Amino acid sequence: MKILSTGLLTALLLSLSAGVLAAPRSFSISADDWARPRSGEGLVSFQSLRDFAAVWSTVPPDSVVELRYPGGDEGSLWASELRDWLVSLGIGSEHIRLTPGQARADRIRLVIIEPRKQP
Repeated sequence: MKILSTGLLTALLLSLSAGVLAAPRSFSISADDWARPRSGEGLVSFQSLRDFAAVWSTVPPDSVVELRYPGGDEGSLWASELRDWLVSLGIGSEHIRLTPGQARADRIRLVIIEPRKQP
């Protein structure tokens, strides 16, 4: 049993050192929250955006944020507006991906995707 446990531990450590993609971190904004009048100060009042900003400040510089939004024109406009706000708050547009097809029509998700770690 000890050999099996050691073998599993070794395999786990090797897979981690081989560059497994870091687990994405996700934050949501509801349509109701987004419907409120927006300003830079107002956006900072969104707890999910404050949480996102706290995590974003700790990730490697080549990470990206994927905006997963409901499809259709309304969802596309929502995602574009959020992208513009994120850029105005200092996130480079090259770090933002828009991805349609969020399962829920009443929210948009910001998913931080970190690069693969090199051994």
